[in-house]
Amino acid sequence: MSQTQENQPPRTRLWVRILLVISLMANLAIGGLVVGTLLGARERAPVRASSELLNYGPLLHAMPEQEREYLRQSLRKRAPELRATRKSLRNGMNDFRDVLRAEPFDREAAEAILARQQSYIDGQVKSLRADLLDRIDTMTAAERRALADRLEKALRRGPPRQRPQNAGN
Repeated sequence: MSQTQENQPPRTRLWVRILLVISLMANLAIGGLVVGTLLGARERAPVRASSELLNYGPLLHAMPEQEREYLRQSLRKRAPELRATRKSLRNGMNDFRDVLRAEPFDREAAEAILARQQSYIDGQVKSLRADLLDRIDTMTAAERRALADRLEKALRRGPPRQRPQNAGN
């Protein structure tokens, strides 16, 4: 074995890199669904249980409309922060793309980028969670029980069925 081969760290397998990217994309999608759930149209069909449990979807839809409106307003107030986060995430993906193309693969750089991406996402989820808990904290016991009942009902319904886009045309 040559000296250069002994000094090089082992290469990360392609499937591990792909899995890391897929994991990050899933986290971004979850974050997008949370924001979309809160800012989306009121006429939209409710989000139901499934993988959306990860993004508070059923809980948000079980909340009374005035509480969801409060959360929407809270997000709107943080719109500049959300835009900056989206820009940072997009820039991070560009950086990650460059690391993927580099030879040799720099695992430490890739891990640093993914950790930074995750911290942006975690910050947004923590803010949403704090706002959500603040609203629940103001509810009476009866209001919390009613919320729990609506949440239970939403979880029983299961995921929504996909309708063709041209169903009514």
